[in-house]
Amino acid sequence: MIDKVDLWNIDFNAKYIIRKLSYALKNRLISQGKLTLEFEKKLSKTVGLPYAVCTNSGSSAFLLLLITLNLKKGDEIIIPDRTWISDLHAPKILGLKIKLVDVEDERPVINLQALTKKITKKTKVIVAVHLGGRLVNINQVMKIAKKRNIIIIEDSSQVFGTKNKNFGLGRNSLASFFSFSVAKIVSSGQGGFIATKSRSLYKKLILNRSHGVKLENNREKWSNVAFNFKFTDIQACLGIGELIKINEKKKKLQRIYNKYFNEIKNLAHIKIIPINLKIDEVPLYIDVVTKYRKKLFDYLKKKNIQTRPFYPSMSEAKYNKTKGNFRNSIYFSNNGLFLPSGPDLKMEKINKVIRTLKEFEAKIK
Repeated sequence: MIDKVDLWNIDFNAKYIIRKLSYALKNRLISQGKLTLEFEKKLSKTVGLPYAVCTNSGSSAFLLLLITLNLKKGDEIIIPDRTWISDLHAPKILGLKIKLVDVEDERPVINLQALTKKITKKTKVIVAVHLGGRLVNINQVMKIAKKRNIIIIEDSSQVFGTKNKNFGLGRNSLASFFSFSVAKIVSSGQGGFIATKSRSLYKKLILNRSHGVKLENNREKWSNVAFNFKFTDIQACLGIGELIKINEKKKKLQRIYNKYFNEIKNLAHIKIIPINLKIDEVPLYIDVVTKYRKKLFDYLKKKNIQTRPFYPSMSEAKYNKTKGNFRNSIYFSNNGLFLPSGPDLKMEKINKVIRTLKEFEAKIK
């Protein structure tokens, strides 16, 4: 039997979810309804904000937010050069002017000094992306934007579960959006949500999630241009089941990170990208940088260990012409590698990966 180590090991809360799904099917709760509302209330409590709006993906959550802000074509939006591609695509679809900002040299999150230099009088929105569990100092971002009346949105897709009250998740910004895709700490297969403390924004999001349709005197009225971003009660069953295990999963992820960090921190040619557990960052992935990425990828593959190179930076998209120095983000793009992780990855599998990393290190010395 081949001893294979998968990139992300995921174990759904199967028994509870099956019971919840059985209830939904028996009661014909298929589309967005009362189970979605139940899930939204639980999400609201989890992130510590009064309002949560579920959507059909984290990507569409961002698009819904931008539509709801009524931005005009040509308005400037600033995003970091290291993020998932939907953060580039959503504003591009709406015709916004995108400005990219380089990231820090040790962590792939937005460089605040570079951010300050990119802001102009036309800047309407800054997107602070908490990447791979690493928190952006949102208070510093708020200080930069405060005098300029700039809206701050947080992409919290990869930090769901943190209890840090000072750094993010929409407590200080206008809103934060999250993802429930399969590699996240809580997953419904696909899906996402927006969290906000603004009641007026919440009402607009609810309206725009369903084509902007209002009901007046039992008759539908087309109120404004929007689209279908709705969630389903079937997905809510998965999400509610997973939400029960969030603290257990977070602790497992932190233990896995500590194991990797302590074992490979002294390797010369493979460097783990740091996570700060003291401020309750959640190491959703175990990611490293190495100038020998291709060789390491191939070596691990031969040992039946699944890995994945970092996805490209936004400035590398050929359809997005942009100017600027993105030295740090390109470094991560060219040298980053995701190692096997996931809250249900067995320790013997982790030990196999660590042994193999050390074997590779010895070979290239």
